[in-house]
Amino acid sequence: EVVKGQMAVTKFADDCKAMLDGVTSVPSLLAKKKAEAAENLSNLANAFVKGLGPLMQKILQGIPESMIPEEFQGMVRDVKSKLAPIPEEYVKAQLLQIKQKSGGKIESIEVTKVLGAASVGEALLCRVKTKGNPYGEEVVVKILRPESKTRLLREEKIFKTAAKAVGEGMAITYEGQLARIKEEFDFLLEADNIVKGKAYDRPEFSANENDKFKTVHSMKAHPLCPPSTDVLMLEKAPGVTVDGLLEDLKKDRAEKLKEATVEAPGQKSRKFKTLRAFQETRRMLQNQYNE
Repeated sequence: EVVKGQMAVTKFADDCKAMLDGVTSVPSLLAKKKAEAAENLSNLANAFVKGLGPLMQKILQGIPESMIPEEFQGMVRDVKSKLAPIPEEYVKAQLLQIKQKSGGKIESIEVTKVLGAASVGEALLCRVKTKGNPYGEEVVVKILRPESKTRLLREEKIFKTAAKAVGEGMAITYEGQLARIKEEFDFLLEADNIVKGKAYDRPEFSANENDKFKTVHSMKAHPLCPPSTDVLMLEKAPGVTVDGLLEDLKKDRAEKLKEATVEAPGQKSRKFKTLRAFQETRRMLQNQYNE
């Protein structure tokens, strides 16, 4: 009987411990479920904004992340820099039209890099080959999103109604914003602004040393492709891009660190030969970064 009693007490203690373990695990379980739900909501919102029309995307792009709940901040970041690209088939069709409209001047045109997708269109780095230049040259081609104007008109009615519901002042304000946004849907207007921008061009070496604009150059439309409402071809600007500069710095840093380090026997880690080598390398990289 004593043994049975001891067994019963032990079982009771084990049951109590299991209950307590269950109770203490509830908060952590709830926190885990809450985190999973927030992540799912964030992923859903991120996917949702990529399918929105251009006007709604424009509004979201103007909202600071600090003004919205944390689970929706990723959505705002995505609509600013991670919008879905234009379908590849549509891009190929537009490039084919560029080739056909060149009157035989363009032999081939192909995308080498996607520079970025925005709410209105997409910018592509392309290589164009002509009869006089079989190696080709790099150009920038901007393509308007398909059906973007149709979606613009559909959203326009919704936002005008919402603006009127707020008040007459908001309706007038939004009309002004809408007119400015609509200008982005016509590359002919951008081409016209490029022509006007030539007023800011300066010769590469200005005789006037005090001319602070002597290195300023405006964008240039490429003569191989006359601009249209949906497509605009630009000459690639000379020089190094920020991305290219950072990539060069990374490579140079890797080489300098390799020179200043030695493989330790039997270890994967590398160490500087001397403290002076480390300091000189760090100083050199900091100077390059500042430049």
